[in-house]
This record gives sequence, C-alpha cells and structure tokens, in this order.
Amino acid sequence: MFARLSLFRAPVTLLFGRMGNETNAMTRTTVAITTLEGSAGANVLAATARANANIRVAVGETVEGTVERLRRIIRDPKVELRVVEGNDPSPVSPYSGPQWELLEAAITAVFPEALVTPYIMMGGTDSRRFTGISAAVYRFAPFSMDTEARASIHAVDERILLETLERGVTFYETLIREL
Repeated sequence: MFARLSLFRAPVTLLFGRMGNETNAMTRTTVAITTLEGSAGANVLAATARANANIRVAVGETVEGTVERLRRIIRDPKVELRVVEGNDPSPVSPYSGPQWELLEAAITAVFPEALVTPYIMMGGTDSRRFTGISAAVYRFAPFSMDTEARASIHAVDERILLETLERGVTFYETLIREL
C-alpha cells in the first residue's frame, strides 16, 4: 500500500488522523495555538485579542495557501492574519541513488532491526537551508525514542537514554566512515 500511496491518499489520511497526533501531522497541515492574549482582567472586555499559531505546513502545500485556507475557515474580516515567519515545506529528497544508499547502509549497519523507508520528519530542522545546493538533503535522527522521550522534546526536562545517545553517535561514525 505504501509503495502506491498516491492511490490510497484519502483512506491513509483518515486512518493516520485517527491513530494519534504524530501520524495525523504526517498527512496534513497542523495548527497549534501557542499564545493567547486578551483582556487584562477576568471581568474586563478585551478591546483587542491576539493569538500566535504555530503552523506546520504539510508537504505539497504552501504558507500562502495555508493562510488563505485559514481566512476561509475564520470568515471574519475583523480578524487579521499575519505571517511572522514562514517557510514552505522543503522538497522531498530522492529515496534512490548514491546518497540514499549511503544513508540506508549506515542505518542498516547500526539499526539492523529497522526497516529503512522514506518518512516525513515532523520537526523543523536547519536542513532546509541546504536544499538550494543539493536535492539529497535527508532529515534523520538516529535516536530510538518511545512516546515519553518524544514528549520531552523541547520540554523543560528534554532527554534521551544514554544508550540511545551512544547508538546515535555510532550511526554518525558509521555514516562518516562510509563516505
């Protein structure tokens, strides 16, 4: 099914949406309100209100298209939408060819239990700065993380197990030696 994902886009999107936040975010643009400001007091009407939305634009969509869709959804001319900072999704890197094969070999050597397959990395990375000079820019984190560890990302107590870190270092050593 995944080999012909374009044929199954609608049912996979529906299924992933029901499986949880992570799989849901792999198939669609997501919006998370991170800051809300309004009235200074509990019994004072707000003259203005402000919200900050952290938006992850899905592959195949654009910042401009997402803003237009939000305008259609909100349908209130008094609500102003302003992009403070925005990036369209990075292009999808090829999953064949020498660069992919090098990455696949390093993953297989360090994580023999893994099935190497293309994947959409959910976090924003600095890799987007390199897509102008190479089509093969891979976003890969060699860290096996359970739900608790993933939930700690960007939190006050962000952490991974020492064994996980060690295996990640081994991956990078293997990748560099293969070059």
